[in-house]
Amino acid sequence: MADRHSRWSGLSTLALLTFLLTPLTIVIHELGHFAVPLLSGLPAQLHPTSVSGGAALGTQPAWLVALQEGGGPLMTIIMGAAGAAAYARDRRRVWALAFAGAAISRLLVSTAWLGLRLFLLVIGKPYGGNPNFDEHRVAEALGFSPFVTAVAATLVFAAIFAWLVGRMERGRRLAFTITMAVMVVGANLAWASVAPDPLATTGG
Repeated sequence: MADRHSRWSGLSTLALLTFLLTPLTIVIHELGHFAVPLLSGLPAQLHPTSVSGGAALGTQPAWLVALQEGGGPLMTIIMGAAGAAAYARDRRRVWALAFAGAAISRLLVSTAWLGLRLFLLVIGKPYGGNPNFDEHRVAEALGFSPFVTAVAATLVFAAIFAWLVGRMERGRRLAFTITMAVMVVGANLAWASVAPDPLATTGG
């Protein structure tokens, strides 16, 4: 009975922390984008889940555009790696597991896009989409294939995720993973609906 109570207590703690920390990782991710217009004086707005304005192709140097677009994923990778490292040192740091899992979830956009492209390639169907996610825009700005950044993002996600799962208790890996996934989705929806918009404005 005590062991069952401990398991439920651990899951509920993880669920609550993931739900609370997900908006924090979203804001830090977006601040990674917002830093470029903030420091360069370009007009931009920081929204709850995105940044509008700032550096744009055709008006600013490509490297500045790539820096702004890549700032979010860079912060995501730093957060994921830091959280994973903290959890690896002490599995009682449930907050670190929640923080790392919430952070790296944003890399799944690239993974989903990559999976879709490969699926369409296998079945011989054309792809006519106009993707608008961070890693794709970085590739566009730098003039190379978006497959490169999508594969890189997928590998980083897989590496940090495997690191986290490998350090979870074996009997709780599936439950922990499902709990985090559900809470990340719920927190994303909740944050987008309750956060003030815009969060900040710069330049102009």
